[in-house]
Amino acid sequence: MPMPLGPILWVLQKLERFVRWVWKKQKQGPLKKAVVAWSAVGFPLLSDSLVRYYEFKGVPLFTYPGLSTRVPLYVRQSWLSLTDQSLVMTLSPTDSPVQLGKKERAFVALYPKVRRAMGLAQLWNGRVFRLVKLGTSDDQLRLEFELGHFFDALACQYALEHEARLVLSRRRKGKEVEACELPLRESLAATSSAIERFCETQAVRIGISNLILFRVDRNTYRPAIRARGSLSMGHMGNFDPISSGILDISTANPNVDFQIYYKVLKEIYEELFGGKEVEKEMSGLEPDFFFSKRPIKALRDMLDDGRASFRLTGFCIDLIRVVPEITTVLVVRDESYYAEYRDKFKVNLEYGPPSFCEIPQDILDVDEYLAKRFPSNPAEPEGKKGFDPSNWTLPGAFCFYQGLKRAVSGKLL
Repeated sequence: MPMPLGPILWVLQKLERFVRWVWKKQKQGPLKKAVVAWSAVGFPLLSDSLVRYYEFKGVPLFTYPGLSTRVPLYVRQSWLSLTDQSLVMTLSPTDSPVQLGKKERAFVALYPKVRRAMGLAQLWNGRVFRLVKLGTSDDQLRLEFELGHFFDALACQYALEHEARLVLSRRRKGKEVEACELPLRESLAATSSAIERFCETQAVRIGISNLILFRVDRNTYRPAIRARGSLSMGHMGNFDPISSGILDISTANPNVDFQIYYKVLKEIYEELFGGKEVEKEMSGLEPDFFFSKRPIKALRDMLDDGRASFRLTGFCIDLIRVVPEITTVLVVRDESYYAEYRDKFKVNLEYGPPSFCEIPQDILDVDEYLAKRFPSNPAEPEGKKGFDPSNWTLPGAFCFYQGLKRAVSGKLL
């Protein structure tokens, strides 16, 4: 006798619901793990784990004199004394297609969902300058660029951090990360040579970090620094110099965007004066339209007549993501500038609340000053003293240190 149709349909419906539940669980699995990895693994743990990884590999890491904190930052000695003459940058108009690996493709598809789940600002695939070769010697650093796209660089560079975060999110406290658990990093960026040649096989974007020092009175300067905010691609909550960003392409003429001086002024206009017009591509605008804006024009006038100075200060590679960074410093010696514009600053969502730590003009020994007198947390200038790189982004701390060193040694204050 045949079974009634009702029970059969009931069983099929239950089976369908079960299959859908399993499918949904499998689909959400990687996203849930990724969200945990990016939200629960803090910067200190991530940084310290990679320090131990690279020390085991024999990769020399940068150390701040007089400080015990170790950071995963790669710096050659010659990069500490870069000048406009010793840094050579060349650009080819080629925009070569990038063949991403399986892991990189999976990551770049997943990461925007992670940011959405964490309530962070969404990203856009803007045009960037892609570093394709890094050549260095005792007296020169050569950087060769082509045209590229941000998501390609995101896939290749941030996938390394993602891999480390996933491993750390599963570790018991205190248990070391083993090299075999980081196969992507092992194959692409495990040695000094591989770090310097990473850009030859991977899509690599580069950053420019600029430290601004405003004179506030006869004896004091105020650095333009804040913690990273929700729009940032850096580690949220870590301090960073305002006017730092990706060496990207926003005009119709890449040769204009390729100038470090232009990039820094554009970031100042965007990040310190709320210039939304330059946040993405500047279609229909003259590339240097913001030069005539009053605060930027005033800065350029001061740079022309000697009331302000702009210098290249160094080069470093953030080993968490293998992201290279050029660092610079802008010293504004005329206190009237800060007096006029301090209430007009409109810092965008890349940064959090202001910090008002101050720097004396009469620094004689930068290392001694940072070790004993600079606040560990710039948001609490009256608190514990002693420069703490773990409270900063990796290139941000290096930019601040190098900028202050160059400002003092070059008598720019």
